[in-house]
Amino acid sequence: MARRLSFRRKKKLRGVRRRLQDVIEMPHRHGSSFPEPNRWGYLDFKLPVDQALVEGSHVRLTHLKQCAQTLLDLCMSLKERVPHGASSPKVIASIYEPEMFSSRVTIFWDPEYYRKFFLHDEPNHNWTRLDSENSLVKRWQLNDHGLAEMCIHEKMVDGEFSREGKIWFLGDIPG
Repeated sequence: MARRLSFRRKKKLRGVRRRLQDVIEMPHRHGSSFPEPNRWGYLDFKLPVDQALVEGSHVRLTHLKQCAQTLLDLCMSLKERVPHGASSPKVIASIYEPEMFSSRVTIFWDPEYYRKFFLHDEPNHNWTRLDSENSLVKRWQLNDHGLAEMCIHEKMVDGEFSREGKIWFLGDIPG
């Protein structure tokens, strides 16, 4: 199934069990080899779902938990296949709340891009690291596979557009 933006999020989504099947198969779909580096220095694996499945008034917490757990499973699966060498790639899962459609697993090959990825201290886009008391894994009772967890409060302001939320990073996060 392909990702799909949903402009009518008020309408109840049909075929949820079938749609979740693509999410459940996500960690197994990528085979046993680790992806090759590309020219951008990173690679994203986004949730293969309709936006209405993870955002809107009809969303169920069980579906959100299942999608988050699948991202953690994929992150761990990729971390286990990382080729060890001089410049080992970093693998992180990013779970956005409340806009889970933006959630993904990212592989970073470029160390400079990885370092800059976590720096958002601009007037229009600001990330603030929250204390370790905030744990999505504990709150949703997820299996974290021993991955390190970090919570970021994100605030974006662009003219009349404003958005606030949390981003949970699990995996190879900076210390």
